Amino acid sequence: MSATAPSNCWRPFQPSSDARSRSQALVLGSADTLRPPRAARLPQTDPDQATVTALAEYEVLMSLLRSLDPVDWDRPTDCTHWTVRDIVAHLLGALHE
Repeated sequence: MSATAPSNCWRPFQPSSDARSRSQALVLGSADTLRPPRAARLPQTDPDQATVTALAEYEVLMSLLRSLDPVDWDRPTDCTHWTVRDIVAHLLGALHE
């Protein structure tokens, strides 16, 4: 398995420390007024609800994985050169972190 995800696969966004500090800055509005960046104005997910949702999604994933036949693990995926086994290992690595 490749150490990094191929370019045609989803990858989580991880901004650099410079990008994080820039995102905290105020931006110029349409009438030359300062306002917080759009992301700061979006509703935030409650951390407890996010945990509940993530655990439910992982349970659905585990149910799907339990239903796979041995030959399914080596099937190709939409991510070039990645098998089902590679994708699952990638997901488990992200879960571990």
